[in-house]
Amino acid sequence: MAKPSEHTPKQIVDILRQIEVAVANGKTHPIASPETGITEQTYYRRRGEYGGLKVSQAKRQRCCKLPGVQPQLGQLKNTRL
Repeated sequence: MAKPSEHTPKQIVDILRQIEVAVANGKTHPIASPETGITEQTYYRRRGEYGGLKVSQAKRQRCCKLPGVQPQLGQLKNTRL
């Protein structure tokens, strides 16, 4: 079972922004990630989950997420909106 996150969605989005600014200023991800207090692996995992989201969207995504439930492509094709 996964360990719960120590950071709130707002903190995660802020950390991702800090790293992106550092990379834009010439640092690399392996150097910029530990400076913000997370590992490089955590950076890539959270970027995949929260990348490009605003704080309000990240909060909504975290609240509505159900563990282990992911719709399959076949299920999405047969649903009507």
